[in-house]
Amino acid sequence: LSGIRWCLRDALQNGTVETGKMRLKFAIGPDGLVFGIRVGGAGSKAFKACATRKIRLWRFGGLASGGVTHVSYPVVLKVRD
Repeated sequence: LSGIRWCLRDALQNGTVETGKMRLKFAIGPDGLVFGIRVGGAGSKAFKACATRKIRLWRFGGLASGGVTHVSYPVVLKVRD
């Protein structure tokens, strides 16, 4: 989730405070590449676009079955004091 943290820090540096619950939805193909990315819930349009770009870079191990895995991952955004 380091890419998501980078987006959060970038938003803070630009004067936007991103907080709340969001859900990352994506699929992992048999080659381990991520596709079908949807970022819902909290966050500005710019933050969600940044998160989508970062998630697109994620890589996972390929699936022996050759299938696709669908992921729905909850994330809570908060700024530490």
